Amino acid sequence: MNSLSNPSAIGLFSSVFTPRSLSGLVLWANSTLSVTGLADGASVGNITDLSGSGNNLVQATGALQPTFKTNQINGKPAFRHDVSGTQFVQSVFALNAPQTMFLVYKQNSFQGAGGRDIVWDGGILFSSLLLASNTVNQKWNLNAALAYNTQVADGVYAYVTAVYDVAGLGRVNGVQVEAGNISSNAGGVTIGGSAAGTRGAQIDWTETIWYNRHLSAAEIIRIEDYLKNAYAL
Repeated sequence: MNSLSNPSAIGLFSSVFTPRSLSGLVLWANSTLSVTGLADGASVGNITDLSGSGNNLVQATGALQPTFKTNQINGKPAFRHDVSGTQFVQSVFALNAPQTMFLVYKQNSFQGAGGRDIVWDGGILFSSLLLASNTVNQKWNLNAALAYNTQVADGVYAYVTAVYDVAGLGRVNGVQVEAGNISSNAGGVTIGGSAAGTRGAQIDWTETIWYNRHLSAAEIIRIEDYLKNAYAL
């Protein structure tokens, strides 16, 4: 295991801001520190949670595992969920509103009619948390409560923020695009499709961060700046 994927090792760098610098972190995973020793095209069955909570994103079924792709954005690798729309990773744990989520990703293509679940819950309540319902200029639903156009074309990386709360909000690349009641009682996190392996999204993603509280405006900007700088967005 990479030493930096050890939460105690991360804590040694107290002067360097990481998502662990803020309280309430329950899941933090990225394609650089959460996996080690993988070659380009390798299947990914376990993505280590860097938060110290043990909420790893896993997929035991080989055919449903995403692949590891090297040198995808700013020299960093990514996890790729393919065009078959059946690959997903999942972490099931207690996670209720309010919660704040960050994701760095790109949609490679949009296949078929209906929504494609970029982020789903952990399979307890079967609730879509971030859903793409269009192509080219992606339209997202936040827990089926709010819909907004991201104006992010397919094949372009973006960093996304969603606060699931009665006073929730959605932001794309540091710009708020929606606000309202987007409460969620998600039982964990699934990335790349629904917990049933359907409605899969064709995406590459590099980092996701989850807190079990509504971060302040200043804290949200702090995390967004961290992601923007890490991936040169």
